[in-house]
Amino acid sequence: MPNTLKVESASNSFGAIKLESHDDDGVEVELVLSTHRAVVVRVRNVSESASGARQEQGLVIARRFCQDDRPRRSALINAAREHAMATATARAGPAQTRLQACIGGVWRDLLGAGSMPSAAVG
Repeated sequence: MPNTLKVESASNSFGAIKLESHDDDGVEVELVLSTHRAVVVRVRNVSESASGARQEQGLVIARRFCQDDRPRRSALINAAREHAMATATARAGPAQTRLQACIGGVWRDLLGAGSMPSAAVG
């Protein structure tokens, strides 16, 4: 049964995202860079505004949290959380964007607007 990344905020649930991995297997994601020390996962912030602006960035994940060139699911979630915390701190509050990664060739939400992910096996 695939794991589920449940996206929640303090007040409500935004839904669930199924990642095609089991337990803490490596996730097939699109990489910007891969070195012997780290991988950089291509992500994009999608604005919740009417313009729907997109800004591409990279999440750096240490190689010790990867299986070959695939970051473990828990490492991807932790990197997304750290990115959300840094963004919220810089903007003095949660950003109204969705953080997406290209997982298995499909752009999927890691974080919804103003939310934090929590892993739930389902």
